[in-house]
Amino acid sequence: MVQVQKKLFDIWSLNRFKEEGYPDMQIGYIGFLMNIDEDGITNKEMAEKVHVTKQAMSKAIKELERLNIVVTKPHDSDARMSMIHLTDLGKKLVVTMVKNLKEKTKEYELLVGKEKFHQALDTMYEIIMYEKEKQGRLK
Repeated sequence: MVQVQKKLFDIWSLNRFKEEGYPDMQIGYIGFLMNIDEDGITNKEMAEKVHVTKQAMSKAIKELERLNIVVTKPHDSDARMSMIHLTDLGKKLVVTMVKNLKEKTKEYELLVGKEKFHQALDTMYEIIMYEKEKQGRLK
């Protein structure tokens, strides 16, 4: 059930990106972009936050740079590192993503009721945290 909902949400999101002028946007980039604040973030920090390898992170950042969504700049105090920053287009995209998510949330609240929708979210969160804790004990 969760997989079906995620697939439907991904399709909806990709269609919204195309409608709003981001035809090359990929679902996998959302987590990256939502973790870049005004101060920027290093490749290593980003990889840790989104649970990908530094190599996968570098590949994604190169593509986001090509799309003019992010830019990398030298780190202020460590010449071996660079900082990832959103471009103006990237900032606009993040605002668009947040707006779209709020719109979809309101749609679901109207569909099933606000209380029922948020109860479902809370329940899913509890299940996810339970599984994460359980898997952490298995390592």
